[in-house]
Amino acid sequence: MNPRSTSVLLIVAAVAVAAGGDGAPAYRLDPARVGWQALTFEASKLLIKARTEVRFALLPRLEAEAELVAEDGAVAPSGATVARITLDSTMRKRRSIIDAWLDAGDARALQQRSLQTGHKPYQRTDRFTAGGVGRHRLEPRDEPESKLGPGAWSVRKSGRQP
Repeated sequence: MNPRSTSVLLIVAAVAVAAGGDGAPAYRLDPARVGWQALTFEASKLLIKARTEVRFALLPRLEAEAELVAEDGAVAPSGATVARITLDSTMRKRRSIIDAWLDAGDARALQQRSLQTGHKPYQRTDRFTAGGVGRHRLEPRDEPESKLGPGAWSVRKSGRQP
């Protein structure tokens, strides 16, 4: 299984657990039902090591909104809190951080952001809207720029998907 498939599988599993994977019909992301704040998975074979940490946090709405991309028709949080699930994976010299912001009241997806470092770095943000997805991608122009981080990357692409 490739690292991207593993990350997607882990985030789906984490959301299922957070949203009441015990079979309960409610999809509220209640910290009392989640029962964890961080899970760590590690694997190694010969000289190759991989590590993934899954973190769950409830953020005040204002703090979360500061991290959500402004997008026409964006899905807005319905309550006072927003759930953020983060997958932080490292394998060899590549690191992948995937954040998913979910409405804590009904588990609707608000935004997903992927940051890849190492070989071919990029940051992609998907902001969910009533009519589709706003996509925003950042890439460094060259190797020196890649060391500055996504805020300083100069190659920017944006679009929408239904």
